[in-house]
Amino acid sequence: MTTNLASLKALLVARYDELKGQLSRRLGNPELAGDALQETWLHLHGKEAASTEINAVHNPTAYLLRVASNLAVDEHRSVERFVSVGEIEAFADALVTDDPGRVPTPARIAESRETIQAMARLIEHMPARRREVFMAVRLEGLPQYEVAAQMGISLRVVERELQRAQEQIAQYVKRM
Repeated sequence: MTTNLASLKALLVARYDELKGQLSRRLGNPELAGDALQETWLHLHGKEAASTEINAVHNPTAYLLRVASNLAVDEHRSVERFVSVGEIEAFADALVTDDPGRVPTPARIAESRETIQAMARLIEHMPARRREVFMAVRLEGLPQYEVAAQMGISLRVVERELQRAQEQIAQYVKRM
């Protein structure tokens, strides 16, 4: 059986609310479900540029849900690569002393201050939007959807900027 990409896109639009409901139950997050369906639309649009048909789609609804689920899982995996707040705090603690029970030496304190200042400069030199997103989510503890609403950008953009900020920091930490 051959399914036309245009008919899949039409099905996605026509049954968007139903698909989002099913996907929300599957993923446990309506915002993630909406983002995954948007990514599905973009995925189909990209395929349409390359080809006009998809072969062997027997159940178009199940196909759309599977594509959206896979895209959501991929997004979740990329988010898991972020450095957590706990990891950043542990890193900062380790800068001051190798043994939490010991008093740090003046040399260790000076070295730690230099490292923290270098990280602060790294954050300061990030593009403005990336820095704003990172500070709001990681330092102020705001939820990503709230940051998106406050800044007037999509949740996807917030996630992408946060990912890039954390990748920059992770690269810096690896070079140390």
